[in-house]
Amino acid sequence: MSGATATPKAASEPGGRFRRLIDLARRDEGKVVGWLEDDVHHFGVTLIHDQEKVVDVAAATVRFPYTTCGSAIVPFRSIIGTPLTPRATDMGRVVEMQVQCTHLYDLAALLIGFAASGDAHKRFEAIIEDRPFIGINAARRRIMGPGEARLLLDEVEVLHWELDGQTVTGPGIWTDLPLMNGFRQRTEQLDVALAEQAFVLRRAVMVSNGRTAVRYPLPRDRGWPGVCHTFQPHVRDYAERIDGLRMNFEESSAPMLAHVDKTPSAASD
Repeated sequence: MSGATATPKAASEPGGRFRRLIDLARRDEGKVVGWLEDDVHHFGVTLIHDQEKVVDVAAATVRFPYTTCGSAIVPFRSIIGTPLTPRATDMGRVVEMQVQCTHLYDLAALLIGFAASGDAHKRFEAIIEDRPFIGINAARRRIMGPGEARLLLDEVEVLHWELDGQTVTGPGIWTDLPLMNGFRQRTEQLDVALAEQAFVLRRAVMVSNGRTAVRYPLPRDRGWPGVCHTFQPHVRDYAERIDGLRMNFEESSAPMLAHVDKTPSAASD
C-alpha cells in the first residue's frame, strides 16, 4: 500500500490541516463495512442487512477521546430494523442521534445509503485548513474565522467550501449555507449524492474545530447539552478524557486506516 509506512505526527499548534478518512466497502450481498479515522477518532461498523432493513450491526471502537465512548455500542444496537434508503440522513427519522456516538451514527447512516446504492466501494477524504479562533457562542461552541474545506471522493475533489464562522460562504449553491441550524433543510433539497457529500464534509468541519480547543478532563466541564452518548447527563459525570491518543495527519492521509485494504471492493472487518 503506497505510503503506508509514513508516521503521523503528534498533535501540534494550529497552522496545518485536519483530515478525516471514511472507507465504505461491500463484503457480500448482505454485508457492508465502514471505517472512519481522524485526529481523535477511529471507529468501524459492520452492518448486516436483508436488502430492505438492517438486521444486525457491530462496532469497533479503536481510538476515541473519552472513557465512555466505547459504551456507546449499547445504544448503537437500536439501529437494527432501520430501513435501507439511499439518503443517509433518513436514518435520523427513526434513530435518535443525540443518544448515539456521533461518529458511529454517521458511519451507520452512510453505510445504510451505501447498501441501498449497490456500490462496491467508496472512500471520502475531508481536508480542512486550520482556522483562527474567534470566540465562543451562547451554546459554548467555538467560533472559527475564515478558511477552506475540501472533500475528495475516491481521490477526486467533489466539494470545495469557503468558510467563515459557522457559515459556508461559497462558492455557488453553497453560499450562506449555515453549518448549524438550517443545514439539513438546505441540503435535503439536493440530489442524494451531493447531499451525502455535504453531510460528510460538514461533520469534518465541525470536528476540525477541536484541533486547537482546550482539553477539558471531564465532559461536564464543557457545559454542553446532551449532544452525544458521552455528553448525556447520566454518562458525562463519570466520563474522563483519554490523553495521549491524539494524532496529527496534516501532512498525509497515507497512515490513516492502515489496516484497511485500500484497493476497490475490499475491506477488513
